[in-house]
Amino acid sequence: MHVQLRRPAADVAKDTDVAVPANADSMVVLVLVPVRSVDTSDVAREEFELRLALTGRPTDTLFRAGPETVTVVAGDVAMHVALSPVYVGIGYDAHDVIVTPSDTVLSVGDTITLVATALNAGSQPIPGTPVIWTSLDLAIVTAVDRTGHVTSASQMGDGRVEARLLTGQADTSVIAVKG
Repeated sequence: MHVQLRRPAADVAKDTDVAVPANADSMVVLVLVPVRSVDTSDVAREEFELRLALTGRPTDTLFRAGPETVTVVAGDVAMHVALSPVYVGIGYDAHDVIVTPSDTVLSVGDTITLVATALNAGSQPIPGTPVIWTSLDLAIVTAVDRTGHVTSASQMGDGRVEARLLTGQADTSVIAVKG
């Protein structure tokens, strides 16, 4: 993750990269920055513009947060700043996602690979858009992996598998599991 703190005059106070642990869904980042100004109460404080960028391979920016104005006070041990990153990678501008097949029938223990296609405003595919696959009925449909590969469980019935884009759009496939 790339962290940058700028002073109001666009002077870069801190520009650094921070390693993000695998499978982390949140983290605490400690950034030390010297404070230059002093106010009338003789307490050193300074205002900065905070920006974050989470990058993929090798330098593709996937998520951005900020700019957020923060005031740093000399001597403060820590400051909590909650940022909400926005996805800006491939498919950030998707308007819809469609799963195929939309419904199918499997026997107990059978497998199928579902395909999710992200679509832009003109209903054209956006190749390479990340998809999060989830079984909504684990007793019926299990082992959904990141490629859309699905295995039916031992319980019969209608199982739903959802494909969700990082921007929130989702579609569901119904898999009827028969004996």
